[in-house]
Amino acid sequence: MNEHQLIAKSILAKMMDTSEQTISNKMHQGKEGIDLPYALKIGTSYKWKLGTVMKFIDEKEHERKVLLTRAKADEKPVSKIQINRL
Repeated sequence: MNEHQLIAKSILAKMMDTSEQTISNKMHQGKEGIDLPYALKIGTSYKWKLGTVMKFIDEKEHERKVLLTRAKADEKPVSKIQINRL
């Protein structure tokens, strides 16, 4: 797939293992860039660049690994809330 390919909310929901409604809710709450990759508005619908989605997922994975590694190195307990926020 081309990283510039645009995907619909239904595909994003499948990739992120969530529902389309959850994505709509997070967008309405202003969580783009935090819980969702940034979208492009084309006409009346939102689309996501595949490359942006993949990068977002990779960054979230990296952040989680760093947090878990840091917790092990410091030997301090890390709450599930901290880990699950990533």
